[in-house]
Order: sequence, then structure tokens, then C-alpha cells
Amino acid sequence: MAPALIEAADWTGTPGTSPDLAAPHGLDWSVFPTGTERLHLVALNALDEATGDPIAAMNLYVVLALVCTALVAHALLRRLGATAVVGGAVALVVTVSPSALLRLAAGHLFLFSLLPVALGVYLALWAIDAPGARAPGPHSARTAGRWRPGAWVAPLAAGSVIALSSAYYAAFTVLVVGTVAGLAADLQFVSEGRPNAVGHLRGTGEGLNLLFTGHMDTSYDGTEDYLSGDGYKPKAVCRDGWMWGLGAHNMKSGLAAAMIAAEAIARAGIRLRGDVSIAGVVGEIEKTAIEEFQGTSFAGYGVGTRHLVTHGVTADYAILAEPTALTIATANMGCIWFRITVQGTVSHAALSNRPNVRNAIRLMHELEAEIFDWSQDYEAAHVYMGERPNVTVAAIRGGAPWRLSRNPVSCSLYLDVRTVPGQSVDDVKRALRRLLRDFAERKGVEEPDLFLYVTDPALTIDEDSPVVDALGSAQKAVMGERPASTIRRPGSDAIHLASYGVPCVQFGPGGRMHPDAKSASMHAAGEHVLIDDVVTTAKIFLATAIDFCNRPAPQGAELGRG
Repeated sequence: MAPALIEAADWTGTPGTSPDLAAPHGLDWSVFPTGTERLHLVALNALDEATGDPIAAMNLYVVLALVCTALVAHALLRRLGATAVVGGAVALVVTVSPSALLRLAAGHLFLFSLLPVALGVYLALWAIDAPGARAPGPHSARTAGRWRPGAWVAPLAAGSVIALSSAYYAAFTVLVVGTVAGLAADLQFVSEGRPNAVGHLRGTGEGLNLLFTGHMDTSYDGTEDYLSGDGYKPKAVCRDGWMWGLGAHNMKSGLAAAMIAAEAIARAGIRLRGDVSIAGVVGEIEKTAIEEFQGTSFAGYGVGTRHLVTHGVTADYAILAEPTALTIATANMGCIWFRITVQGTVSHAALSNRPNVRNAIRLMHELEAEIFDWSQDYEAAHVYMGERPNVTVAAIRGGAPWRLSRNPVSCSLYLDVRTVPGQSVDDVKRALRRLLRDFAERKGVEEPDLFLYVTDPALTIDEDSPVVDALGSAQKAVMGERPASTIRRPGSDAIHLASYGVPCVQFGPGGRMHPDAKSASMHAAGEHVLIDDVVTTAKIFLATAIDFCNRPAPQGAELGRG
């Protein structure tokens, strides 16, 4: 890998200076919420069909939209009696202001730039229309007798400017997000208002196809009252080369590195033999619906990635940019969630001391002690790549806090059980069933109910697979070394990709801890990432894509995999 190509990722500049990519986007006009933007995108699609080049269509449409905006502003001002110089000056401001503000400010400030533009035109029209605002002159004398504009003129003019200026925004959005440096983009709506964002950099069709992917949802929502500090808030804060903020670690930094790499390839004009695809997915965070906790906000554990791979987004291999502290993860632990429920006796609390009354919470306390002993043996019995799985008592529910005068009739304990490659869900289930049967026999009670509601298998990918080889070579070229592969402990979407025929390796920039964090975990210290690690990851992704996607697809691949 030539150093010059690796350095091609350096064009990205300082974080925080590029436009906000969270705005509505995509070439599909139906995703826009208002009729104005829909009309703009219909026109853009028509120009795209006519030119055969989405970038050329965008440029042409921007020119037409800005010219139209300037002409309308100029015509309105002239009609109200302004001189040609004043009309031309205001028209120039209307035309240039959105672009200028876009360059000066990042994020949604671009949207707000349309507000001062409209407000400025409104005030100009009001000043011209106000009684005594115009000095007597030949031009004003001619217009005064023919036309006296009413109060409706200014709002109408401002609305026209907003509508026409939004064409600039619509075209800009399609350029920056819908076709980021030549990527064909689309949205996959997993559920209402919850889309996967997908982009493709098409190759010649002769090489291996690579998918970079990562999730856009975050571990928290930023409003939790028990979390404080910059690392838990949805706002980036840069200090001393580190970026703090919700999702900085898991895993917006990795997704950003993949986008930088793809855009660098497109900007450099490199035509690969295979396709490079990028997918930002929803619904990855380890949570799921159960009991009263229902709805979209509880839909996690891979719902977005499963939708992705079952709705047309495929590749020969995938790189999931999960935080791995710049080590290649060729394995991932699995996870099983169990609910174990014991039953008590219906009784008034005043009578709970009777021998025939069973307290479900006390019974669960005894069972929990036996589960703890079992978990110690379980962890000691399994190991993979030097890591052992663990068992966590993650929740417990029992009784009615609003009616303590009743004996608890049931109690449920919720277990998070991690697994390593080589284990099966049913093996773990049978082990727990044996424990519960033995407990029931000793206590003379019904066997506690065992309910599974998450089954996420463990994952491996061969060390000698093409994507691991390309990623390792790129890492050595950029960093000077290729550390030993690791296994990740938290759940990830890699298993869902692999289950649908897309083998997946994991690599990303998050995971390095700030020195002030000391021994705290990322979840305890708040999310943060070293910006240099993001740049390094982008360079590694760039080199990986150029190498991997220029490798020829296996002969006979056009016949399919069977």
C-alpha cells in the first residue's frame, strides 16, 4: 500500500468543521416531510435522469435555484420602488448568504441561515413600503399612483425567498449525504422514523465487495438523571485531542472513520474493481422488549442490521467499526437473556408468618445464592482467546411496592449470560434447567419458570480470510505493527451479518481510555475517543478498501454461492 494513498485520508481537516449530516436526506423524495422539498427532489431526479450524473444534476439545479431566488428578490424590490443598485445588492445577499453561512458554521446553523435571509428581505420590504420611507423621486412617483402594496406583500416575499432558498438546501443535502462524494445513497425504513442510512461506491463489478457498517443508536439518550458529564451528552466537546460526547466511543467515531475512507476514495477518483458500501444502522444497542417495556425505543439487538441484510444490502465481507482500541477482533462473545420466576402464596402481609405461606422474594433469595455458585463453575469451565464468559444478575422484580400489605406472590430474576464460540444456547438452557429442578426438589416447590428472550450466538471469523488479511496488512502499513487478534465481550451486529452470509470482522478507534479515567470503564467515565485514533482508523480503512476491493472475485462467482 503506497504511503501516498494512505495519506489521502488527511484532507478531512479538523473535526467539527464539516456540515451536519443528520439532516433529512436521500434521493428518494418521499422521505422529505414537506411538499416544497419534495418538489425540489422531483426536479433533481428529473435532472439526474437527463444528465446521467447526480453531481452534475445537483450543480445545475443549485445554479438555477440561486439565480431564480436572486431574480425574484430583485424583482420584488424593484416593484416596490427600490433602485436597481439596492435591488441587486439585496438579491446578492439572498443568493450568497446560505452558502456563506454554510462555510462559516457547522451543523443545523445552515438551516437557520434561511431565517435571517427571509427576515432581511422582510425588513427591507417593510422599510420601502412604510409611509415616508421613500424620498420623492421620479421612480417612486410613477409607482405610487399605480400600485400601493399592502401588508401581505412582505410575508409573501419572505415566504417566496424561503421556498426558493430551500432548493439550495435540498440540493446541498443530496450532495453531502445522498451522494457523498459520489456515493449513491438510500434510506431503509426499519420502522416509522427510524431508517438505516446506506451508501454505495460502485466499482467495475469484477472485484470483492466490502461493507463498512456501524450503528447510529447510542447506549443512553442523554437525559438520564443518574449520568453526568460531557461523555453522556449528545454534544461533542473537544479537549486536548480527545472528543467527549454520547456515542463518541460506541460507535460514531468508527462510523465516521469509514465515511472518511470512502469519501477519500471517491475524491481521489480511484475506481475500484469491487463495491464499497457504508451502512449506518439503527437498533443495535443491547436491549429488547419484554413485559410492559414495549415499542420502538426498546427494539435493539440487531433489528436494523437484520433488516439491512434481508433488504438488498450484501457484500462478500464486512468490517464492523465497533470500538476495539485499534485491535482486530476476529471473535465476539454471545449473549443469552433469561427470566427465572418463582411463585409465592397469596396472603395478607399480617399473616405471612404462617407456615403455609411462601414468600416469593425470600425463595428467590435462596435460589440466587445457588445461581451464583453455578455461575462460578460456568465461568471456570469456558475460555476462548484468553477470555472467560460471565453471568450477571441484571434485574430482579417482585411484590407490589404500592401495596406492601400483600405477601409477594411472584418474583423474577433476570440473568445476562455471556457465551464463547463452541457453546450453544440449548447447552446453557439445559444446565440452568438442571439447577432449577434440583432446587425445586430440595425445597418441595414447583420448578421455577425459565424464559429466554434474547439468544445472540457467539461469532468467529477465520484469521486467514481475505478481509482479515487485508485489514491486518493495512494496519501494519499505517501503524507499523499488527497486534494479535482479540475477542470482543459486548454484543454486536457481526453475528447477524454472518448469519446471512456476510462474514464480518470488527475494528474501530474507540476503547482507549483518557488518562484521567484511571481504572474506570468507558460506561463509568463517559464516552470519549482520541481523535488521532479516528484518523488512524480512517487511514487503515482506506488502505483496506483499496487492497480488498481490487482483489478479483473468485472465478465462477457469477453463478452464486449456491
